Amino acid sequence: MKKLSFLLAITCASPVLAADYTDTLVVPPGFVEHWTAPRPFTRVVPGTSDVVEVLSAVGRELVFMIKPDIALPPMTNILLLDNNGAQVANLRIVTPSQLHSQIWQGPGGWQAYRQDNPDYVPPKVKK
Repeated sequence: MKKLSFLLAITCASPVLAADYTDTLVVPPGFVEHWTAPRPFTRVVPGTSDVVEVLSAVGRELVFMIKPDIALPPMTNILLLDNNGAQVANLRIVTPSQLHSQIWQGPGGWQAYRQDNPDYVPPKVKK
């Protein structure tokens, strides 16, 4: 019985079961996102195919799009696995609320800023 409970404890502590997210990406509907994994992966498992479409997945590079005709606010994940089935990354994908948000292209790509976020910094306006 001790061996069984020990095995159960190890299994429940697994990062895959615990839904440990590597990164959280905020991507508006209809937009494409590029993400680089920490190491190469060979398999991509999208959480909800109604929300996200994987466009390209080669080596460490992942390119995906949030489908434009989805109802807000969807949330899903993308799981990246290596040849041995080990988790390379588990990406949490969320879309910004259209209410109280601004979307523009910044130095790191498209960015969404929500005014109800305590860390909100309004964009600098060029005069």
